[in-house]
Amino acid sequence: MKLHTTVLIVFLSLPFAVVAQDRTDTDTLVIGDINNDKIIDTAFIVGPKWINDEESWGDPKVQLYEIDVRFSNGMPPIHDDNAVTGYIENVGDIDGDGYSEVIVVPGWFIGCWGRMKFYTYKQGKWQYFGYAECHVCTDEKYIARMKKLSKNKLRVIEDVWDGEAADRVKKPKIITLDDWRTLNN
Repeated sequence: MKLHTTVLIVFLSLPFAVVAQDRTDTDTLVIGDINNDKIIDTAFIVGPKWINDEESWGDPKVQLYEIDVRFSNGMPPIHDDNAVTGYIENVGDIDGDGYSEVIVVPGWFIGCWGRMKFYTYKQGKWQYFGYAECHVCTDEKYIARMKKLSKNKLRVIEDVWDGEAADRVKKPKIITLDDWRTLNN
């Protein structure tokens, strides 16, 4: 009985504003074996640090809206500096180098328009090699939009806005894995 009373007193004596003030959200996704070590890998999408401060909440000069995708296997993280949430999907080893390529779909507070950002693992880090526009408010699997055309080339069905039809339409887009050399320099 004394232990419960002591714990309750300690809890009640804590300044609650400090306990609940700042937090960071992390989503966990099992993404399969991305580094070919025969162990299933997990991605951790670490969101921005939410600052519970009336003066600076929502101010991008004070609070950065960025995510890091970290991996259970020790591979370096993928960083996106314009997101509050995200999603990652393993799209398989497109170029046959033993490492899966992945897409990261950064999320924002509102809206359904987004981008699938493509990454390949080269030279000890994740290299960006292209994007396709997408409507993120659907249940469609992103990998279902892709077809491997050759060792370094994908056809991706992206969502684009058709102003004349006043609707989104699906259009094919070719993404080349070799583009990582020019996009990351």
